[in-house]
Amino acid sequence: MVIYIMLPLRLIERCYGAGNFDEAEDDIFQALWESRDDKKTEPGWQISIDSQHENPYFHALILTVDGISSKAVSG
Repeated sequence: MVIYIMLPLRLIERCYGAGNFDEAEDDIFQALWESRDDKKTEPGWQISIDSQHENPYFHALILTVDGISSKAVSG
C-alpha cells in the first residue's frame, strides 16, 4: 500500500528550527521504520518539498511510503 503524508513546513520549522528539514526527515523515517508491519522488509520511501504556492504558509513536506499499512501510520 502506498501512503502519502503531507506535513506543513511551518510546523516542522516550529519543532526543529528554521530550515532544519533533514533532522525532521530522519525522525520521520525512524518512526516509520519502527512501526512497519513486516520486520523483514524495508519500506520504500521518498521525501519531497512542495513549495509551488506563493504563500509559504502552504508549503509542505510530502512523504510517500510504500510497504507500510495505514494502521501503522495512524496508530
